[in-house]
Amino acid sequence: MKTYQTVLGETELKDVSVSGHVKVVSSSHKFHSPIFDIYDDEITFAAGDSARRQYMTHDDAVAIVAVRPKEATWEVLLIHQYRHASRLMMWEVPAGLCDVAGENVQFAAARELAEETGYSAAQWQQLVRFHASAGVSDEVVTIFLAQDVTVASDVDFDRVEEEREITAHWVEIDEVIAAIYRGHLTSPALVTGVLAAKDILLSRQ
Repeated sequence: MKTYQTVLGETELKDVSVSGHVKVVSSSHKFHSPIFDIYDDEITFAAGDSARRQYMTHDDAVAIVAVRPKEATWEVLLIHQYRHASRLMMWEVPAGLCDVAGENVQFAAARELAEETGYSAAQWQQLVRFHASAGVSDEVVTIFLAQDVTVASDVDFDRVEEEREITAHWVEIDEVIAAIYRGHLTSPALVTGVLAAKDILLSRQ
């Protein structure tokens, strides 16, 4: 079995854009929606291998780990909502699409926090960024830590469909982490964001 090894120092430990890495022989636009488009490409690699790859171009997104102190620990603001693709009632952190042209990602996060939960935050810190599913989508999710959380006074947003059913809950962070490790919570933004936030919060103690 052939193995591959990268020697750090020769190759930077960083994901980099390589738009010309393969030759796109043909590309077919299969589906359009307000959020994403589906394509079917025929590509050729430098070694001569050919393949077909189906993928979506998707709006980027933001997610928010909003926390507040509680005695010797922290509480995390979670939302509970229905997700049709998985047919699950899921626990998640507030999140949403970067679908306002020219909007700064932190402003998008503040907007989504207010729209989904009715809260605002005075302190913001970017935690992590990740591709939601790099094998099939170009969507990038940016997660923020939000602190000094208060009830928002000027939320102008009408919830419909799934969003009408959203409920918001403050849960102790250790309870959330325990549920993550039991495999009971599977939202990637929740899992990634809460674990990253716990490290940040511990480093400040």
